[in-house]
Amino acid sequence: MKGIILDVETTGIDRKDEIVELAISDLDGNILFYSRIKPTVSMSAMATRLNGITDNMLKNEPSIIDVLQKIEPIVRDADKIYCWSEDFVINKLIKTAHSMNADFETIKLIRKRLVDVRSIVSPPERCWPRMDAVAYNYGIEWEGKRYSSTNDCLVISKLINKLRDDKRISYVFD
Repeated sequence: MKGIILDVETTGIDRKDEIVELAISDLDGNILFYSRIKPTVSMSAMATRLNGITDNMLKNEPSIIDVLQKIEPIVRDADKIYCWSEDFVINKLIKTAHSMNADFETIKLIRKRLVDVRSIVSPPERCWPRMDAVAYNYGIEWEGKRYSSTNDCLVISKLINKLRDDKRISYVFD
């Protein structure tokens, strides 16, 4: 089994918002792909405060069409794709791709293989746990800036490796 981790940063959290950063790592946290993405909507003030990304920083970045083409071989080679929030990641991928009339084949592959790490650490509730709180509970140090797709991949990889050692739930990673 080959697992990878996918994380995104966005222009905000509303329905209209799109992906502006996408990273993929292996399960050891080694970055396999990273790119910023030029959205069709502006960054929200809240998103810029959190991730430090501005509209000006994105004006020369590739489109989601280019990024999907580049990640397709990585996604196709993966058996499982881990993320922190499956519904958020998929919805933002679809919204961003739709805004530029991108092909959805890579997104369909991602959707089939996506595993939401939140559902492994906590049963679905009215309020899902935050990644930083779960990392803290598992004794994982946050290296670098929060709200960064590459740093989030690293934290998720550390969390997955701790969870794989837990015999009660290690079957999830087989």
